[in-house]
Amino acid sequence: MARTEIEKQAAALGGANVVFGAVTAAAAPDGHYFDTDGLDVVLIKNSGAAPNTMTVDVPVIVDGVAVADRVVTVPAGQTWQWRPRPEHRQTNGHVNVNFSHATEVTVAVLT
Repeated sequence: MARTEIEKQAAALGGANVVFGAVTAAAAPDGHYFDTDGLDVVLIKNSGAAPNTMTVDVPVIVDGVAVADRVVTVPAGQTWQWRPRPEHRQTNGHVNVNFSHATEVTVAVLT
């Protein structure tokens, strides 16, 4: 099954409402992705009663050793921001993210 795309939203100079999208259960086996130019900000809103983890696939190998994936833990009831770095991009330009559970979590990518 393919990953589910998170559509990016343009940050407006005059401000704009941020629309959070659901983390879909259908994407749970393969996760989500978004294209990045390195200037994006990811917002993760956890409205649940337990922490949620977003794991970012890191496709980098240094001296034959894989670099550990980036883990962002969002505490219950909080909204966190995260900015991808160039090493988080896959060869196709995507940043692949996986969430520990699909309920009570929404996400937005601003560019």
